[in-house]
Amino acid sequence: MSLLEKRTSVQVSLDDPFDGDKLGRKKPVQRLTHLLKDVDGPFVLSVNGGWGTGKTTFIDMWEKYLRGEGIARSLTFNAWDNDFVEDPGIAFIDEITEALSESEQFDRSFENAAQQLKRTFEKLAPVLVEALTGGLVREGTEEVVKAFKDQKDAIKEFREELEELSTEVLEETSAPLFLFVDELDRCRPDFAVQLLERVKHLFDVEGIVFVLAVDFEQLQSSIRSLYGAEMDANGYLRRFIDLRYRLPRPEDGQYISLLFSTSDIIEKLQGTATRPGSVKEAAARSADHYGLSLRAKQQLVLRVELALRQIKAGQGLHNIPDFLHPSVPFLISLRMERNEYFEALRSDDEAGETRSKVEHLKRTATRPVVRGADGDVRLDHVLEAVLIGLDVGPGKIKSRAAEMRNELEDTSNMSAQEWGGSSSEKTKSEDRLEGVSAILNEIESFGWHQTIGRVIDSVELAGQIDAG
Repeated sequence: MSLLEKRTSVQVSLDDPFDGDKLGRKKPVQRLTHLLKDVDGPFVLSVNGGWGTGKTTFIDMWEKYLRGEGIARSLTFNAWDNDFVEDPGIAFIDEITEALSESEQFDRSFENAAQQLKRTFEKLAPVLVEALTGGLVREGTEEVVKAFKDQKDAIKEFREELEELSTEVLEETSAPLFLFVDELDRCRPDFAVQLLERVKHLFDVEGIVFVLAVDFEQLQSSIRSLYGAEMDANGYLRRFIDLRYRLPRPEDGQYISLLFSTSDIIEKLQGTATRPGSVKEAAARSADHYGLSLRAKQQLVLRVELALRQIKAGQGLHNIPDFLHPSVPFLISLRMERNEYFEALRSDDEAGETRSKVEHLKRTATRPVVRGADGDVRLDHVLEAVLIGLDVGPGKIKSRAAEMRNELEDTSNMSAQEWGGSSSEKTKSEDRLEGVSAILNEIESFGWHQTIGRVIDSVELAGQIDAG
């Protein structure tokens, strides 16, 4: 997958829509299906979620679940793909009627109804276009009245044909026809609002359920941009939406796992001794500590991929020891959210003071997931060693490692009474001193500029790039 390729959704199969579902979407889909399968009359549900919450994947899973299980007939309209047209109603009707004619899930018994719906649309479209472009007001009063009547009659005929089709679907499946609308909040404001209005006026018939995937706050902003800042956007939307469902916000670990599954990071780590889980864990812990937004998490994962690409591709950077890879998401997160600390760590005269402010991540015990030259080492030990390396700078790592080894020897020779703490705390302290000093020695053997210096360079360059 290309580095700059859009990764907004997961591939969803018809045979198993929830394969690879990392955000627990199966139960909400099943519950919402049960809720809407027996609704009376036309119905509009909005699936609300902020940018990057996985709305597209959610409705893709839902639509394929309905089809794959034979529960209901369903079609999807991508509003963003049609944002360039003048009138969204024309684009919507054209795509839906075309899909009805071509879709394999609608057998030949629906072909006549779909074709009739298409013909009715072709009569309706010119009237809509004429009204849209202002052609009606340039004619005389008699022409205006006639055109208005033609439009009204065409809409009535269209709705009658649509209702006949939805009745046939309901009789065959005992479920309404589901029409999914995606990417509505990405459209220009007038297109988004007009599409809602067209849906209300043209498709408000028995046996049809609309599911709109939207960022509700963004949609309200679109309404205010059209009708003024004082407009009651929430009240306006109630005219079109019967029920709102808020997509649960993914937990940090869940969302980071999803992003990793759609990135090139694991591929970049192939051929190295680094376990992908160690890099992912460092990213998840960093995102959790700083409370990164969904968008910031996406930026984090993209920048980790960029940094690893630089390190491994040799684009002015040489390979670094594998055990330092997990430090990349830690430092990128620090640069994103506490850039003043990151810059201070790069400054010899301020690093010592700053290190104490950012050592929080190393304090949480974690399983040994990073492979070093002498075996597995702990992630928190790696992060602490990197911070110490930034603190002391090149040429001083060896002496700092020696100090820690001396401290380890002194601690090991202490009795429990001399230590002044529990035996478990004493053991943890010994493990830390041994682990961190060993990593510092590895850094020293490679050279400061070939290890920490390379990591910082890659993090700095990746941090200057925005996904948009």
